[in-house]
Amino acid sequence: MLCYSILNLQIADAVVVAKHLGATLVLPNIKGNEPGKKRKFGDIYDVKKFVESLDKKVPLVMDHQATEISNQKVNKVKVPNMVSKEFISSKVEPVFKSTPNIRIATYFPASMEQTRKLNPYACLAVFDTLKLRPELQESIDTMVLTLRSLSSHSQGRFVAVDYRVESLPEGGSKCPDSETSTQNCIDANDIVMHLQKIGFPRETTIYLTLNGWDSSLEHFRKAFPNTYTKDVIIPSNDKSKFLDPEHPELRQIVDIYISSMADVYVPTSSNMFNDNIVARRIAAGKTRVLVPGKGSSDSADDYVPAYISMKRHWAYSCFC
Repeated sequence: MLCYSILNLQIADAVVVAKHLGATLVLPNIKGNEPGKKRKFGDIYDVKKFVESLDKKVPLVMDHQATEISNQKVNKVKVPNMVSKEFISSKVEPVFKSTPNIRIATYFPASMEQTRKLNPYACLAVFDTLKLRPELQESIDTMVLTLRSLSSHSQGRFVAVDYRVESLPEGGSKCPDSETSTQNCIDANDIVMHLQKIGFPRETTIYLTLNGWDSSLEHFRKAFPNTYTKDVIIPSNDKSKFLDPEHPELRQIVDIYISSMADVYVPTSSNMFNDNIVARRIAAGKTRVLVPGKGSSDSADDYVPAYISMKRHWAYSCFC
């Protein structure tokens, strides 16, 4: 499966490369979770918005309008995420001149820093052109309204927590004992204790990115009874669509958008998924992000990450 958060940045890189080369951008199909399975770009994104946003900036054709390309040689070119003009000039342009049809494949260097900056056209692609189809966005907006309506004791506010048991060692529901503990492992107990320590009351409404049911969910609900997952708040007429095991990318989209709109976000790991959510929150001015820590401080402000407090996240380069 091509993660939605990664796809977002890959398209941004393709826009930057196409603009620099003066090339026509072909809207891609979206890879499914199994080899050979694909979805049309328009199944998820608002194609009209995408085309209008890039109008007169980057020439664009739909994948089905470029069938003649499939019969020609297409070279695959790997580019680092947030590709620079220098890299394009030295590594991509020579290939493009010899073979005018290229396929951009983005890779994510292990040494990528939060302080890296986005090209203005990448900013445009990430924050303006890539919008969900209206009906998908409407469904997710309804889920957010549901969470807020369930937050009567929290004045309509809710906290989103990135919690998924598959990220824990061997898929368990808790971290190993401290002697053999995996570095940076955060389980349900850690999260609950952290939220209580920094003052979140029992009536706080919490949204978990957990897929399906897990026994650790009861641990959350014992401390915070108003804890919900997507399975509960997805409208009944949309469940078959968003919970379809054949399309796990839709579940991830729900998590990304709800977490982006929460009043507080609690990331529990460092990955592209959380990086994307934080970027969207910065764009929306929702910078309340709290990272659980082992410190003794009971002040929430002490758990605001430096990429927020010191504006080191790459998204800030788009909103300076």
